[in-house]
Amino acid sequence: MVQASPINRHRPPATLTIAEGITRNDKDILANHKVCGYASAVVGYNMAVGNGFDDCIILNTKGLVCCTSIANIFAVTDTTIYTPSLQNGCLDGILRKQVLSVIENRGYGVQVGDVSVSQLHTMDAVFITNSITGIRPVQSVDDTTYDIENTILNNIQQGLTQICKK
Repeated sequence: MVQASPINRHRPPATLTIAEGITRNDKDILANHKVCGYASAVVGYNMAVGNGFDDCIILNTKGLVCCTSIANIFAVTDTTIYTPSLQNGCLDGILRKQVLSVIENRGYGVQVGDVSVSQLHTMDAVFITNSITGIRPVQSVDDTTYDIENTILNNIQQGLTQICKK
């Protein structure tokens, strides 16, 4: 049986946790593609939800931030936005590409590369993206809270909305 329901694009800010015991193999040839090997992401998601979070952050085999179980991840500090590179095992998502374009078009600095957990905890704002829910601000990662009304985050959301209206 298949069940369908409307997509809620106005979800509250996400609460995330670092996945324990689940890693993304950043060396796997299929790491950047949606394939059946995403079972560990499903397990991580279920563990996070079972512990009262909305999703989990999956680290790669080097212990660097990769993605969440269902989204790409971005972090903001000052006027620079950080996101893991594809070499870290994250999905080369459609919305990720659009968000990177909006960031550059809006004149913000972007650093695509390694993002450590300790670095993530020092950021002003964090947001996640996927094609179904769009951009979703992150309220917290474990005990670290973020500015969900961050000006840069709001500016990126507005830029993406303008692209989607075209």
